[in-house]
Amino acid sequence: TGSKAVASNEPVIDSITRARGRGRIIPGTLVDVNGTNFVPPGGETPTNRARVRVRFDGIEEPVAPRGAAGQETNPKDTRLRVRVPSRVEIGNDVKVVVVTAAGITSKPYLMSVKLTRDGDD
Repeated sequence: TGSKAVASNEPVIDSITRARGRGRIIPGTLVDVNGTNFVPPGGETPTNRARVRVRFDGIEEPVAPRGAAGQETNPKDTRLRVRVPSRVEIGNDVKVVVVTAAGITSKPYLMSVKLTRDGDD
């Protein structure tokens, strides 16, 4: 049925990591959201890729498309690269949700956002 089709295409977040380097995730950090079904079959067009969003406690961030000379495509079906919003609440777990081009949302994934980088506190 239709609900099974949605469930099979539902995005799933497995982990969130810094895109570069090591250390804490703070506002403004570029992160990789890793999982599955971020760009389901039929969603590979540039227009559809541009509609993929990541919400951090309701603050919506677009996933900037890439793909210019020599760069990999963003978003991918298994990874989204996005910047943590500067307005996200610091010190608490932040609910992160992926919204596909079709408007299908993932279950929330909790991510900790810190005030400072490692060694700064």
